[in-house]
Amino acid sequence: MRHTAAALAALLAAMPAHARPPEVVPWSDATAHVGTIVSVEGTVARARVENGACIMEFAPDDPAAFRVVLILALFQSPTDPERLYSGRRVRASGRVQTYQGRPEMIIRRADQIEVLDAPPTTTTLAPPPPPPAAVAPAPSTSTFTV
Repeated sequence: MRHTAAALAALLAAMPAHARPPEVVPWSDATAHVGTIVSVEGTVARARVENGACIMEFAPDDPAAFRVVLILALFQSPTDPERLYSGRRVRASGRVQTYQGRPEMIIRRADQIEVLDAPPTTTTLAPPPPPPAAVAPAPSTSTFTV
């Protein structure tokens, strides 16, 4: 029991008091962060599904530009990722690496990617119509005699 308590105390002492979120960088700066964990933001110019992955490109005409690769089989993936991500501003968090000389980030969990400009999920109701105008009572035609 003493060994377990000592091991737990050593583990807690080794952990940081609070984990800092990764630095947020634009997609165009991702190459400068190869090997580090960052959050990369940008607007996806093109998303395509290929070989079980959704490949999100920020500059599709540049074969050396940063891209995000979403491994669809590893988590509950959206039904139409091309439509979900194309033209949307996203933030992807993870380690920037290179593959065949190209910087990329592999996304393996749903909490690693967020759509920043998602449409609101609440419905805005139209204001109710104004109440009808009050109608003045009609004058009485009966007369009283005493």
